[in-house]
Amino acid sequence: MDKNTYIETKLDIALKGDILEGKKKLIVLTGNAGDGKTAFIQLIESAVCEQGGLFKSQTDNGCIFEFNGFQFETLYDGSQDFKGSSNESVLKTFFKPFEGDNEPDAKLVKIIAINEGKLRDFIIKKREYSWLGKHVHHYLEYEEHQLPNSLAFVNLNNRSIVELDNNNSIFDKLLTIFLDKAKENNFWEHCSQENCDYSARCYIKQNIDTFLDEKLGPIVQERLKELILILYLKRIKHITIRDIRSLISFILFNKFTCFDIQKQI
Repeated sequence: MDKNTYIETKLDIALKGDILEGKKKLIVLTGNAGDGKTAFIQLIESAVCEQGGLFKSQTDNGCIFEFNGFQFETLYDGSQDFKGSSNESVLKTFFKPFEGDNEPDAKLVKIIAINEGKLRDFIIKKREYSWLGKHVHHYLEYEEHQLPNSLAFVNLNNRSIVELDNNNSIFDKLLTIFLDKAKENNFWEHCSQENCDYSARCYIKQNIDTFLDEKLGPIVQERLKELILILYLKRIKHITIRDIRSLISFILFNKFTCFDIQKQI
């Protein structure tokens, strides 16, 4: 399901190619849990694996591999301890090449997901990261700061999940995946009256048909987007990709399986 419902964004379109070509030496991803940081990192790893990259080490928190003459290292969570190693120790090892007053000249690519506060506290307060600390500080404090081409900082808190008057938002794309009957392994191939004796009385089938209705579907979809935006604009909740996927799933399916529904109707 994670793979089938992955939504490509500008990260995949603009940044993925630069990473695989070794144009970036450090990519820092910040944001809330569920924003898609780990999913993007693992997408890079999958692309490398498909293209013949040499994996040297794989753990639950990242990988080390070689690709196109570059040494890659990924870290899924740079804000936590990991298997007996303190967070401080994990970060010192990861950022070791970036110690000093100048950009490292090694052919390396490092990708890390880390809490913004942790990044600030670890890098800026340590003298050994003079070059990197300067850019981290300026990036976090001054919007107009231009990073070196070798660095990329991405704050996924700033990504828009739902947009009115835009039928190509992340929400719209994700809903389309859930509703798509044309997929090779679509969700609804067994829900027709020919295949299911309960289809005429099933609320899930009714929900799907409502969203797919040519006249009613767009109206219902737009009203749902308005409700989600109210939550966002009133700052009730920061909305992540994980939240949107869970919300769509709950609205369409609730928490019952086909077997549960059949017992009740």
